Amino acid sequence: MLTVPKRFFIISSYSPILLPLIATVIRLTPDIAALSYYIIAGYALFGKQQAIQALVLSWFFTMINLTIAPRVELITLLRYLVIACSFFSIFFRTSFFKFDRLTLFTLGLGIFIAIHSIALSPIQAVSFLKISSWTVVIITLFKAWSGLNLLEYERIKSWILNFILLITLLSLPYLFIPEIGYARNSDGFQGALNHPQVYGTTIALVTAILLGKLFNHNKPPLSLMIIIISLFLLIFISETRIAGIGLAISLMISLIFFFILNIFKTKTVVINKRLYLYLVFLILIPLIFNSYFVNLISFFLSKSGAIEVDGLFDAYLLSRGEFIFQMLDNIKENLITGIGFGIASDLSSMRVYYDPIFNLPISASVEKGVVPLMILEETGIFGFILFLIWILILFYRAVINGIESLTLLLAILSFNMGEAVLFSPGGQGLITLVLLASIVTRPQMEIYSSTTKHLKD
Repeated sequence: MLTVPKRFFIISSYSPILLPLIATVIRLTPDIAALSYYIIAGYALFGKQQAIQALVLSWFFTMINLTIAPRVELITLLRYLVIACSFFSIFFRTSFFKFDRLTLFTLGLGIFIAIHSIALSPIQAVSFLKISSWTVVIITLFKAWSGLNLLEYERIKSWILNFILLITLLSLPYLFIPEIGYARNSDGFQGALNHPQVYGTTIALVTAILLGKLFNHNKPPLSLMIIIISLFLLIFISETRIAGIGLAISLMISLIFFFILNIFKTKTVVINKRLYLYLVFLILIPLIFNSYFVNLISFFLSKSGAIEVDGLFDAYLLSRGEFIFQMLDNIKENLITGIGFGIASDLSSMRVYYDPIFNLPISASVEKGVVPLMILEETGIFGFILFLIWILILFYRAVINGIESLTLLLAILSFNMGEAVLFSPGGQGLITLVLLASIVTRPQMEIYSSTTKHLKD
């Protein structure tokens, strides 16, 4: 394992605020914005916590609102640089080839899809590089999170939560500057991020975390409930239907699980009267204001009245129906073999961009929406079975880690029923994978005294 010289602890002690702040300022500065990626790539080399932070910052720098930050040339290559530095940082600091069952199965899934890509994909290089980058990112994150001690684990989780809440807070002034806050489509609020969908799902991820804390809190404070309600309102303003609906679904399932746990008197979740009061309050609101609440939901589903919908299912089909039907047609024709990982349902519509240096495909984005159907369409029935087993392992790990982890996992899976980002580490999928890894891994329980000392400085 790599031993970091003591002189680097000065950077480690203050960099959770200092270096990310410097990199962010540079990302906002024209002419030198690309330098921000080099800074966080180097920052990733200083430790496991820094590698995780670097990936979060890479997500933010990539998904930032381009009306407040300049475009960056060759941004995809720079993202790969951050991923590579994070990988090597974790590789030299952990027993990288000592895999637990989840990591080993994830590696096996990645290898299967890689072989499938070489053998059956119509664009082999695209499929292979996509699954390779996903596998490297997810394995790096699993090893990074599980390599932390308990103190480090809680600290970096708090840092990520506070960082995203800060983005949310700093986005609020743009509500009054439409050319920035509504730059994408003039309807949904996007804040400091580049799309209302990105802003809405990001807030929903944070809300899921806070809901988990609410369930697991012995005496949940009123301030926590106020923050959660405020975040729900921001999701509504963003008009991100998949975020709002997915969060509601994950909340309902978590509540059912919550009550089942307590029926069997498990100690995973603590019942308290204040939490009951909050839940009753949330149930009574739509009952008391029934007509207004129904109109509000219809307004949200119809994207502020821009489209006509007859209900939730109708809204879902209008939004994702075209992708679903295309995927179903391909599944009927290619059930066994699949069409190739990361390949568009309509191959002729796919645009592949190559880097000018190595002439490798660096970008070939596709939009499909529903992850289970996507995997079945792209990798065939055998890849789909492996995917389902992987999801079950994630679910088992999240249940073991508690109600907070379960709530966030259900939210992530719900969002991926409308916006397929679970296998896309380049954009919004990166923050999803960072949070996913945090809830299915467990920190090392021993806390070394030297580490504790420097963390407290």
